Amino acid sequence: MLRAEFIILMRRLQSGDIGALAPLYEEYFQKMYSTVLVMLHSAEDAYDVATAAILKLADYRGDPAKIKNPVGYLIAMSANEAKNFLRRRKREVFSDISELPAGYGMEMPSEMLWLDDLMRLFTQEETDVFLLHVVWGIELKKAAIRLGISYSTAKMRKRAIRQKILTYELSDYKNE
Repeated sequence: MLRAEFIILMRRLQSGDIGALAPLYEEYFQKMYSTVLVMLHSAEDAYDVATAAILKLADYRGDPAKIKNPVGYLIAMSANEAKNFLRRRKREVFSDISELPAGYGMEMPSEMLWLDDLMRLFTQEETDVFLLHVVWGIELKKAAIRLGISYSTAKMRKRAIRQKILTYELSDYKNE
């Protein structure tokens, strides 16, 4: 989605046109969810946090034209919501097992297990490249600039990611 489209949709949303949220959701929610999932390692929590982030976007009252980079803004918004979630969770103290929230400690759905397992293979530096380049679709050169690394370093990390994915997939076939 182009920045101009983003601004138009945000202005429509601010004027009360709730229908403008649908294209924003379709374009960005899955990417926001993937970003948060990497941080939280829980499909259920990641869904809740990504939903909170998209709703926070819907409540944005500033001038959307001041958002120079919508993708960067949404990455930061998603990551901040995940950090806030983790801070709140740290403060929760359960004195009795019966006080645990429903679903606490449940296994993730099998369709999400692959992404979670895969992300555990990456170093933090590789995860950063993966999120920016693969999930958010940012050109590798721009991702390198954003991460403060050289383009050749970003290419090496991308190659390492690819190799780890191939190795992971091959080991998965060997186990069948």
